[in-house]
Amino acid sequence: MRIKFPQILCFEDWLNLFTKEADKFYDSKQDVYKTKQLETPEMKEMRKEIILSLEKSREVIEGVEAKMVKYQQAFTLEYPPVYLAMLKDSRPNSESYYLTAKTFWPMVGGKKKEIRIYMGTKEKYPKYKTPLVMLEARNKIRETLKDRIEKGEL
Repeated sequence: MRIKFPQILCFEDWLNLFTKEADKFYDSKQDVYKTKQLETPEMKEMRKEIILSLEKSREVIEGVEAKMVKYQQAFTLEYPPVYLAMLKDSRPNSESYYLTAKTFWPMVGGKKKEIRIYMGTKEKYPKYKTPLVMLEARNKIRETLKDRIEKGEL
């Protein structure tokens, strides 16, 4: 089962939006940040009110964010989205290919950690886009996630 979760509420992103990023914009032609002169005095006052409200509610917002991440992690552990790829060996003079499976582990702060595992050689999986290979990859990813959680790596 695959569900597209909306962006997790990230306190730091919202605070940055109304503090640092609100005053500047990036000019790609000149490769510099420039100060915005687009805000009216009323808009500037509203922005200050938003910053104050965010700061007052910091604990609550961060608590909601942590709970949302924890839920998404539990969901990912149960139904990991799996992406398969046949990769060429990076060693020089090697012509071998191998199958990898990856998923993304949600983390606090809006980031996602890529978890990649080795499945086997191209000879073992000549037709790797089959439901049986996907099921095997999903089970291996699930085992890897559980092991890494137990070891404290995730």
